[in-house]
Amino acid sequence: AILLKHYYGYSYDEIGTMLGIPEGTVKSRTAYGIKQLRKEMGDDGQRA
Repeated sequence: AILLKHYYGYSYDEIGTMLGIPEGTVKSRTAYGIKQLRKEMGDDGQRA
């Protein structure tokens, strides 16, 4: 979902339709994924 939203530019609604899940689920999964990426990389973009 992160790639579809931030790399390919699809809307949350479009992603939900593609994946067969509600828009809210797409938003929460995307937010969680970004949070995990930031945690792994560290806030400054360097690997922790």
